[in-house]
Amino acid sequence: MAKVLLLSILIASFVIPYSAAGEPDARGALRRALLRMALFAVAYGLCLRFVYWRLL
Repeated sequence: MAKVLLLSILIASFVIPYSAAGEPDARGALRRALLRMALFAVAYGLCLRFVYWRLL
């Protein structure tokens, strides 16, 4: 299970900036990437709080 958690962080750290790299406006892309990273962090924290402990 720990490997899945680490893999999800690794994938998110590459996929989110890659998805924002195609934007024509650099500031807008940075804002979107930061927002997506923040949302991922919140979702990740909620999954750790509620889902991870039930799977153990």
